[in-house]
Amino acid sequence: MMVNRYSETKEGEKRSMDYLWLQKIQDYFCEILNVFLYCVDEKGRTITTMSGREEDLEKVKKILQEVDAFSILDRVRLSSLEEQLVEDTAYGNIKIGAVSIRKKKIPVVNWFVCGITADIQTFGGKNEATRHIYSRVTWKQFEKTLDLLRFVSEKYIEEKKEKEPIEEPVKEREEGWEDKDSLIRREAVFSIWNLVKRQEPAEKLIEEMLSILGKASKVTDIFWMELRQEGMGDCIAQWSQREGEKLFLEKGNEMPAFLRQQLPLIVGTGEGLSQELKSSLSHYNIKSMVVIPLKKEEGTDSFLCFAYWEKEHTWDVKEVRFFQDMGRLLLVLFSILTEKEKFYYRFRQREERRDLEGIEKYSLSFQPVLGWKKEEIFCVGAEVYVKGDLQNEWLSAAQYVGGNYLLWKEILTKACMECRKWNESGKPYYKMYVSLPALVLEKSSFSQDLKEVLRTTEVNPPNIVLEIEERVVFGHREKMREVLGEVRNLKVRIGMMDFGKEIAPFSAILQFPFKTVKLSPKVMGEKDAESYKETFLKAIAQVTKELEVSLCITGVETKEQLEEMKNIGADFVQGTVTGGFMDSIDFINEYIREEREEDEGINKRIR
Repeated sequence: MMVNRYSETKEGEKRSMDYLWLQKIQDYFCEILNVFLYCVDEKGRTITTMSGREEDLEKVKKILQEVDAFSILDRVRLSSLEEQLVEDTAYGNIKIGAVSIRKKKIPVVNWFVCGITADIQTFGGKNEATRHIYSRVTWKQFEKTLDLLRFVSEKYIEEKKEKEPIEEPVKEREEGWEDKDSLIRREAVFSIWNLVKRQEPAEKLIEEMLSILGKASKVTDIFWMELRQEGMGDCIAQWSQREGEKLFLEKGNEMPAFLRQQLPLIVGTGEGLSQELKSSLSHYNIKSMVVIPLKKEEGTDSFLCFAYWEKEHTWDVKEVRFFQDMGRLLLVLFSILTEKEKFYYRFRQREERRDLEGIEKYSLSFQPVLGWKKEEIFCVGAEVYVKGDLQNEWLSAAQYVGGNYLLWKEILTKACMECRKWNESGKPYYKMYVSLPALVLEKSSFSQDLKEVLRTTEVNPPNIVLEIEERVVFGHREKMREVLGEVRNLKVRIGMMDFGKEIAPFSAILQFPFKTVKLSPKVMGEKDAESYKETFLKAIAQVTKELEVSLCITGVETKEQLEEMKNIGADFVQGTVTGGFMDSIDFINEYIREEREEDEGINKRIR
């Protein structure tokens, strides 16, 4: 794989670089900013493994390998002139970039950045491959990611100095206190990054960030003011140790004299200040403060202020430097947060509108699920699929909708209506299998929405089987137990897909209200002997019977495999053995009308 073409760094060589910390930073960036990242050292050796949204990562790696995107990293790393590059790819909405951080002209940290931009939407051709990748950013967010990576990496390199042994006990104690302060500040930065993940208004998150900074720096007040026309200003955010007290109004403040400086202002004892500044500070009972001027992206002046109320304080150089760094960080994060708000609003609206308009242009497809009654094969229902963008590609409902919850609800509604039609056409036991996306974990309204779909479609709830992947179930046990419990209360059946891909024990199935478990023999790999596969499947069939859970074997393609699964003890099978994916009309003709009209039904077709 292209990402791993660099030689692995040996353990001894990695010690000079805190690679675990860099991996953690990288994971934060990817989760917060919806980009894909990885990092190499000055010799091109891998420091971190590539990160990004789990559902999209493998798709993005494949595309990047196809367009030879990683060569940009070598060009920046080996160049003596360029330290940051951004380039287009053959896919109009995939941008790549590279950032090289140098120490004494050596490129010690080199980042590769990839973003799927939502600003450039030219569906058709190569861009169709990115349609079901839902990690999207705006062009402005992508640029900000490069700047923020540079800032964080430079700070990391500044702080990473080899410590020399200190003999004097007093200096050792002082060094310990400095280390403690440095640790507190670093933890504050991590806490601030964690806030960016939350879907809340930018102003509210910035206020929480100021609160974190206030507690870390031990000041009594922090406020961020923006200069407007004619000496008036607005307060972007403020925090005070004195709960409930605020120094400034949200809008329409007269800007005090200490917020009209073009250079940083440091006030300790108050000596050497002009009378105007002294009077201005006295009006707010501020004895000591540091003012960091910041120019926002749109060109307006703003001021980040760290102050002590009614207390004099002698500022340390490291404190002031920390305030300056935090000012730069907050400025970038505020821009990202506000852009993120606009982006999610525009992107969700556009995606939901496009998908809901498009859903009328395609029909759902169905893959039959077969079972046995004595010696006879019969159909018990079908799983719903949607035609993908590629030739001969069918996607499950969960795969197709990605992060679009509204679209999944629409597909579920159509599937329920189809199931009701089957039930009323002489097949009251037919069930509809619909895959459940992981995004339901984030939706507090899910159970209510499901209840509403059942009510409006008037389908028989036990005939709907919602299936979810094993990795999602056991990756979020507590939340999933709560969600699936609510589903069971609505009398809807619950199934697990892809059992065996993870390491969950059989006993774990008892922790959830599963009625069916789907398994593909392919999870054991091609190298496993047929005899071992048979023994393994028989064991699973025996255990599921004892647990009173139905076992469905997927991927059955031939009549021989169908007979084999019957002998093994599987309850149901699914696959292309009866012709693969069908639209609604074909499914009704094959599995409802013919079975009703002909005694032999499905057995005649398979023979």
